[in-house]
Amino acid sequence: MKNSNVYQWIMENENRKKILIAINQPLTAKQLSKRVGIPVDTCSYLVAKFTFKGLLTCLNPGAIKSRLYGLTEFGIRCRKQLHQALELLYKEYNMPD
Repeated sequence: MKNSNVYQWIMENENRKKILIAINQPLTAKQLSKRVGIPVDTCSYLVAKFTFKGLLTCLNPGAIKSRLYGLTEFGIRCRKQLHQALELLYKEYNMPD
């Protein structure tokens, strides 16, 4: 999928934008839901879509619950681009060692 198509997909929905802005470190869908203020089921659905589109990756795929998701390099680039487009202060993505 082309980068511009994914970025356009993000820009079409407020919840998608909120999630990409809010994820500045690896989080579970529930943590992200609380941070963004959207229902957990909606957030879980969007996390799955973000993973499918190559923006997020599951850091503990063997877990049944509390899967931890982090941004991919592509996701970090899209997040930076979104911050620039919305003229928001950009805080570097914090990936623990």
